[in-house]
Amino acid sequence: MQLPGPSPKQATILWTAITGLAIAIIIGLISAVFAGIGWMANQLSSVLLPLAVAGIIAYLLDPVVDWLEHRKIKRPWAIVSVFALAILLQIGFAATFVPFLVKDTKELVDSVPKYRDSIKKRYELYSKNHSLEKYLPDSLKNYLPWITRTNTTRAELNDDMTDKVDEMESKTSQATLTASGETPAKAKSIDLNADQIGKFADAIWKGVSGVGRWARSRIENITSMFGMLAGFALVPVYVFYFLSEKSGIKDNWTSYLPVHDSWIKEELVFVLRSINDALVVFFRSQVLVAMCVGGLLMIGFSIIGLRYAVLLGFIAGVLGIVPYLGVMLSILPAMAISIAQADGWIHPLLTLGIFVTVQLMEGLVISPKIIGDRVGMHPLTVIIAIMIGTTLLGGIIGGVLAIPLTAALRTVMFRYVWKQPVGKLEQLSAETV
Repeated sequence: MQLPGPSPKQATILWTAITGLAIAIIIGLISAVFAGIGWMANQLSSVLLPLAVAGIIAYLLDPVVDWLEHRKIKRPWAIVSVFALAILLQIGFAATFVPFLVKDTKELVDSVPKYRDSIKKRYELYSKNHSLEKYLPDSLKNYLPWITRTNTTRAELNDDMTDKVDEMESKTSQATLTASGETPAKAKSIDLNADQIGKFADAIWKGVSGVGRWARSRIENITSMFGMLAGFALVPVYVFYFLSEKSGIKDNWTSYLPVHDSWIKEELVFVLRSINDALVVFFRSQVLVAMCVGGLLMIGFSIIGLRYAVLLGFIAGVLGIVPYLGVMLSILPAMAISIAQADGWIHPLLTLGIFVTVQLMEGLVISPKIIGDRVGMHPLTVIIAIMIGTTLLGGIIGGVLAIPLTAALRTVMFRYVWKQPVGKLEQLSAETV
């Protein structure tokens, strides 16, 4: 007997359920892939992180090497010249700014308690002069003393309740021992021999286990640190290789793809080149923008007389690699130091004005001049990607890998989801239809 087919409504419900199940499976597979990438990245962090740092440095130095090569200097000598220039700049930076950074950092750490007390006194004085009671209606003023008294005595009430609970437990245990015909001293002597051996054995086992865990963790940390140091020692070698072999990599990298010549290989080459372009725009442009912003903030803070101007500008420049988020994080210590340093509100307002002025210069002058009309990743996309990367993939390596993974996802979405495919892929789609 042949069963009747589903009605149109049933078919719609069935296909909707199948589609939802397929989407859930795809999401689960993608999550599993990202989890696997995160686990592998953590295991290979001592190898991947130096490679990522070397790649970023090569991205930054490549335009200088190309400029020297166009001036009739052979590429190996151009690379050596750039390396020598970079070493001289590092020596100059270390001789000029590092002493100020060390001095400011030490003074700031020593002054934290003083600044904390100063901010606390400023807050208490402000709260006293601008009491909340002045702005409350008359119907609520009667409750204000009760609220204050409740907040101040809450800790005392908690202590009293704890003492009463302990007293009740003591009385309960004594009543139980009396009902069983044993005195507390007798019960203690009975349980002492039975429990002492077990507690002593547990203490020994816990001590041995703790020492073993501590030794294993120290060995793992030392091994990981040694591997990381060895990897970073190879960063100059990686950078030299990336720069010297650029032409060979650029001309022949497509032949190393494990795909035969076809429209699939053409699409893969297009996607990889788009990812590379996005990374070039981000790293070269954003690093230069962050350096300019950090330098301008350092100059502005020095002009208004803010202490630790060099340290605050350096922090803003390093954090500024992440658009917007770096400025938001660097403004907090600057405002706190400004409030603690001055008596009035003029100095904090000047500090805030420096931040606003530098941000306007960055948005209206610096970024348009450096980035121009090149299409890069949106700043909000970068912020979300780094936060997700550090959460899912873990630590610094997750934040570093988040940017190329986001660039890859962005390229794929623009190529195959938000825009119509072109070239042979479009012809194949038309033939299929």
